[in-house]
Amino acid sequence: MPKKRKPKQQTPRGSQKTQSEQDDALAGRALRHFRDLLLDPYSILLDETIADRKPSTTQDPLLKLNNLHQLALRFPEDVLPLDAHTARALAEEVGIAPPRWALDILKEGEAALVRDRRMDLNQWLGFKATGRGKTSEAERRVRANVLDQSMLHIWGLALLGVSIKTACEMEAGRMQRLAGWNKTDYDVEPDLQTKVKDPDTRDRILYDKRLKFAELLRQHYFRWRTDIEKDPNSELSQYFRQCLLANREGFLAQFPTDHQ
Repeated sequence: MPKKRKPKQQTPRGSQKTQSEQDDALAGRALRHFRDLLLDPYSILLDETIADRKPSTTQDPLLKLNNLHQLALRFPEDVLPLDAHTARALAEEVGIAPPRWALDILKEGEAALVRDRRMDLNQWLGFKATGRGKTSEAERRVRANVLDQSMLHIWGLALLGVSIKTACEMEAGRMQRLAGWNKTDYDVEPDLQTKVKDPDTRDRILYDKRLKFAELLRQHYFRWRTDIEKDPNSELSQYFRQCLLANREGFLAQFPTDHQ
């Protein structure tokens, strides 16, 4: 006799949400998050300070502090002690109180240090690696920032009509001209120099290193898909283009002229 099939279990009515209900739930969470941002006292303080001081560059510590605070509100689980240290330093530079979350993290570290004097504070903050062969959080961020700047330079050159291949070679040439720019204790400066004295040999070595670094930049560029590039209509993307066009000559002056 053929085996009887077990009847399919009926899903209790209402146990599964429709796509519309799921969308409504997501929208509700997003709306609550947006409301929390609007009501956050420190965000209001930063908005008022920005409106009053009108910073003219994205490198302004006030804007950096605002970006860091917004990231801390959106992704609190990703905030590290180094972020708290940076937020407090930026707040002191701006002349306002540090955000509450930064103080809480730093107090937590101070309390841990009191409990265990063997605790390595530099390691906890992220200035020191946690083991051999590891990279400290501070060094990782420096490397990421340097690479991100190169990617923005390449994209800026592309917006001005330069091919990606040529733009990467120009950026590699810019980095090569900046020998000795790294003043930190971290080994983040690419090897683009040589101590060879013979002029012809020296030029060949420098050229080869530049081409190899340019290829590395090209590979990174095609993996680099930041919002500033993906959404040309975003406020940040439009601001980048506006600054680029307003300072076109100054921007191009950073690069060697042999590939322009």
